[in-house]
Parts: sequence; structure tokens; C-alpha cells
Amino acid sequence: MMDKFEEVEKLINSMNTKEELQKIQYVIGTRWNFLTTKAKSQFSVGDRVQFDTKRGITVGKVVGFTLKYVKVEPENWIIPQTYKISPTLLKKVK
Repeated sequence: MMDKFEEVEKLINSMNTKEELQKIQYVIGTRWNFLTTKAKSQFSVGDRVQFDTKRGITVGKVVGFTLKYVKVEPENWIIPQTYKISPTLLKKVK
């Protein structure tokens, strides 16, 4: 029995036109936007969150939102900086 990914992969590989692939791309983009919006709705200004950076795990505070991103100011940084981070990459902390 095929799992869902194998079924989707087989279907995509059977497509022969640019238009068919563009429709798939549109559907995936729409679904990704839905999941991002859903994840973003779980955060509020002032929430403490954590995210991964090159320096390791960073803790910060939500200071605002854009259409696709959550604006976060890291705690305990010498130079103040605001990151725009996909809400799917954030975790709430106490």
C-alpha cells in the first residue's frame, strides 16, 4: 500500500504540462499560507518565544506581525535587533 507522499509523487510525475505543475504549485502555496496563518494566530505581542539561530537557541519577545512573519526582539543582546521569523519556526516559552 502506498503512503500519501508516494501517491502525490506518482501523480506529479505523471503530469506533462507546465499548466498542470503550476496548479500543483498554487495548491501547495495556498496550503502553506494557511498553515503559516494558523501558526501565527497562536502568538500575541509580548509573548516570549524561542527560535534557532547560528548561535544556537535564542529567546525573544514578540513585538509585532507582518503578513507572513512574526517580528521578534531577542533578549540579552548588546545590539538591539528585530528578526522577522516564520511562525512555524517559533515555540512559546514561559
